[in-house]
Amino acid sequence: MSKKGCAWGCGAVAVLIGVGVGVVFMVWGDLIQGARDLPAKESEARSLGLLIDLNEIGRKLEAKPEENAYLALKPAFEMCTEKDLSNKEVRLAMAVWNRHPGSLEQTLTALELPKYDSSKRWSDGMFMRFPDYSQLKVLAKGLASQVRDASSHSDLPRASKCLHGIVRIQRLVTQEPTLVSHLVGLAVVAIAQSAAWDAMAAHPGDLSWAQLAGELRQVSRDMDYAGFIRYEASSAHRVLKSSDPFGRDWLQVLGMDDDKASLPPIGPGSRDASIARLLEHYEPFYRDAFQATTVSQFEEAAGEFSRRLRSDRRPSAKAARIICDVWVQIGYADQKSIDCDDMLKEGAQILSLRKAIGSFPKERPQGGNPRLIYRPRANGFALYLPGPDKKDQGGPTTPGIRKAEGTDDIGICYVLKN
Repeated sequence: MSKKGCAWGCGAVAVLIGVGVGVVFMVWGDLIQGARDLPAKESEARSLGLLIDLNEIGRKLEAKPEENAYLALKPAFEMCTEKDLSNKEVRLAMAVWNRHPGSLEQTLTALELPKYDSSKRWSDGMFMRFPDYSQLKVLAKGLASQVRDASSHSDLPRASKCLHGIVRIQRLVTQEPTLVSHLVGLAVVAIAQSAAWDAMAAHPGDLSWAQLAGELRQVSRDMDYAGFIRYEASSAHRVLKSSDPFGRDWLQVLGMDDDKASLPPIGPGSRDASIARLLEHYEPFYRDAFQATTVSQFEEAAGEFSRRLRSDRRPSAKAARIICDVWVQIGYADQKSIDCDDMLKEGAQILSLRKAIGSFPKERPQGGNPRLIYRPRANGFALYLPGPDKKDQGGPTTPGIRKAEGTDDIGICYVLKN
């Protein structure tokens, strides 16, 4: 090689080394700056009331023994785990109550207590367990089977009391400000809605049974979004801060360990820089979500947050999108639950009209929920809510209140019995 060619080669290598060193310094500089930003970002988050001492939650939930529904429900919880009973949840509590006279009344009395203090280890944060939640769902399903059984025997007082008991489960479990408790509350409400419709449909046009829908007005619709967002954010922050800054365990918490292309460099300040960036992404959403008092306001805040993150290509934005998608789905689930309340009321009206005019109306009663779709059929009707994509896929065809098979539609299908 000539001296001139050698000089050019050495120069090119020097340029590449210089660029590489510059990139490294730029990356590490960004990480170091991000780590330096963390105290200020944490201070800003605390000023929003976001990062809290998790033990505060337990202190706020403390209840005297005589007002604590959790303690009073322990006998029912123990019966829910008896080994010799059916494993089918819907039949479980029915079998227990049949075998233990008076236990149904004891359960309903316990559910009337005002507080729910399960003495959870709130400091465990994201790793906390909720064994009582599955037992509460079993109780809700057992009470739903009692509603249906009472309907089959035309025992309206028992049906009303048991439906009220399901509603009480929802009000108690949502006292605990976590995303899990919120989701369990929605599941319990769905159990109540299904049982109420089955009971009303068994007595079509009977106004006394149609009043069961009124029990659902007692469902707590006080959307404490700020409460469970604080818990979830504080839990994640605590786990991230306690993780190894030079390892990858904090990346697993962010859901980024399965995509090597999006991994930020591991080194001094990388963990703290990522936490700071996450707080930066979330701060506008927290401000909007904390002010949300209705489902539509929360849906709007979550939707705007999602749109903003999808235009941001930074690895930290990808991590933020994972949690953001959860908030979007929560908003949809909350609205769906409220729409199902309206569905029951309109379904009862349609049954009453059919009794009055001798046939199902060709159009929905006026003043109903505009999101619902009504389809009269030859021997019944469907009243349903389209899925998240808003597309009408025909609605359910199996009697009851359920999700339509093979679609995202959810709603009522009523078929006249021969």
